[in-house]
Amino acid sequence: MGKVLIGGDFALANSVNYIARFNRDGSLDTGFNRTGASARSAVNSIAVQADGKLLVATRFTIVRLSPDGSLDQSFNGAVGAGGEIRSVSAQANGKALIGGEFTSVNGVARTE
Repeated sequence: MGKVLIGGDFALANSVNYIARFNRDGSLDTGFNRTGASARSAVNSIAVQADGKLLVATRFTIVRLSPDGSLDQSFNGAVGAGGEIRSVSAQANGKALIGGEFTSVNGVARTE
């Protein structure tokens, strides 16, 4: 693909907030849909799955975006984490691992 994804707590020209994709020449990829749920909060981590979908960790949620940046409604991600989610990793089996300072996710307590 040769494109670069960035996420964080930033705002660029053209109302680009929190997540953006750039073309090989460094220009903003205007075809990347940033209106998904991930664009509402600072992005802590992004992981690309084998199918090209993007796992995006924001402060208390994990969402999955399609390769074009649109929200993947079929993904039942982490919502309402009992603390901050700082990282996400895509596993070869299609599952996601998250790390951070949380004690529960979706109402389920973390086990030690």
